[in-house]
Amino acid sequence: MRSAAGPPGRRTRFGVNYIPARHWLHSWTEWEPAAIDEDLAAIAALGFDHVRLHLLWPLFQPDPGYVSATMLSRLRAVLDTCATHGMQAQVTVLNGWMSGFLFRPAWMSTQRSFFNDPEVTAAELQYLRAVAQELAGHPAALGIDIGNELSVLADHEAVRPVPGSADGWARTLLRACADDMPDGLHCNGVDHQPWLTGAAPFTRDALASDGSVTVVHAWPFFTGAFDRYGHADGRALHIGEYLVELAGAYADAPGREVWAQEIGLSTQWIPEPDIAGAAAQFLRATASAGRLWGVTWWCSHDIDPMFTGFAPLEYDLGLLTTRNTVKPMGEQVAEVIREIAEAAPPARRIAMVLPDRAGGLDAMDGFLQLKARGVDPAIVLASRAGDRNHLLGRGIETVVPLSP
Repeated sequence: MRSAAGPPGRRTRFGVNYIPARHWLHSWTEWEPAAIDEDLAAIAALGFDHVRLHLLWPLFQPDPGYVSATMLSRLRAVLDTCATHGMQAQVTVLNGWMSGFLFRPAWMSTQRSFFNDPEVTAAELQYLRAVAQELAGHPAALGIDIGNELSVLADHEAVRPVPGSADGWARTLLRACADDMPDGLHCNGVDHQPWLTGAAPFTRDALASDGSVTVVHAWPFFTGAFDRYGHADGRALHIGEYLVELAGAYADAPGREVWAQEIGLSTQWIPEPDIAGAAAQFLRATASAGRLWGVTWWCSHDIDPMFTGFAPLEYDLGLLTTRNTVKPMGEQVAEVIREIAEAAPPARRIAMVLPDRAGGLDAMDGFLQLKARGVDPAIVLASRAGDRNHLLGRGIETVVPLSP
């Protein structure tokens, strides 16, 4: 399985979740290669080195025993275009949840589970392997993300999976990806729930050990950080930094890295005159975290208002307009990337000790208190706080208790 290291001479990877400008993800059927080329050229011009691509499961696997050859050929064409523009792509495959919509394949009844139905799992494996085989050896292929925010899918199961019950399922899928694409960077693109609530079907320990890299999605709105800290003083914009450090604390391997796979802002939360500056602050804070593989912004492009089914906040999340014009937020993000892409973040030699099963926003309070004192803390679990080898392996010299 591929190392998580970035290109030579570059400390941190910077990317964007690709939302096509003209037809959203319906672009897989409303196929316009020239428009995709224009989009990817505009993305590359902002300084990004990768995109996260989102497949739509019902289109790519319309039958449990069949994966669409047409869709696979279009996927390869997008990878070819990425390569043309000097970027790589991470391909997110089991997309049953995207931007407020559920995309459940027609052959999967609402009573069948994504996670513990053997026939469904066999179909998922067939699909994942078909994608992995299509990607294997392609210079623009980073690897496979087995699915987008699968914890959210669990909320829509007829019988909700209990915490930890999907660990084995995810491990099976990730191993299959590695078998067919051994040089790939493979991961489970979970949202914030496993790290903040512990109620997800995946455990933190499994997420921090299975696959190539640990994933966090760190939205200040959806995590509740804006509700807790407000919008004015910027504390909520440290949610990405905090979640990267929290996820890193659960890794056994000292070199295990964390990918901040989704961060983003909307004018529904930040006034438009302030959002570009807030985006720069958010990106800088997230990119300062230790053991960081990279940061991937949500998202590349706004959504065309001709699509009327989205929640209002979804329409202006892009760094680019639907005409590929760079927005002020995009200009600021590109400037930050130019400033910090080659700079290693400072070492985090002081760590906040966290009870092993804590990790909600209560713990972020203590994290922010340390930052207010001028400390950029790492996080270490209480069960490892006395393990000298563990601390040395992470470069931690001092541990401090979580503030009450």
